[in-house]
Amino acid sequence: MKAKIITFAIGLGLVLFVFSSCVRQDARDNEPSPTGPSTIYLTLYLSASPNVLYATTSRPTSEIKAVVKEGNIPLAGATIYFTLQGGPGYFSDYSRRIAIVTDGGGVATILYVGPTKDEIANDQDAAIQAHFQTSSPNYMHKEVYLRILRAED
Repeated sequence: MKAKIITFAIGLGLVLFVFSSCVRQDARDNEPSPTGPSTIYLTLYLSASPNVLYATTSRPTSEIKAVVKEGNIPLAGATIYFTLQGGPGYFSDYSRRIAIVTDGGGVATILYVGPTKDEIANDQDAAIQAHFQTSSPNYMHKEVYLRILRAED
């Protein structure tokens, strides 16, 4: 009698194990978690060349370059907004904010124009931010900082 009970319990346990492991999932159960891992393969790199400028009687310049990739493939046609967040200077079109579309290599480039030594009293920093359209679901931004050294009189 004890052997039958033990055999029945083991059999029942195996049946429950098999049926509980074959659970069908609803499509809603496959949504990505809001805490990650990320399923977005969009990357934004930002650089300034040079990142230290020397303000003399002529205006120093720096090339600000944003590189956009989707899944490690350059993303052409993406609009990147460059904004001079703080500090002196402007972009080559005399504005402090400009939108540039990436080329076939996923690169958007703008020229920053710094101040002359007569326009600043001492060394200063300029912060430039690059980001996608703010209404985009893939909003991300990067910042680059420029150090502007004032030439002595």
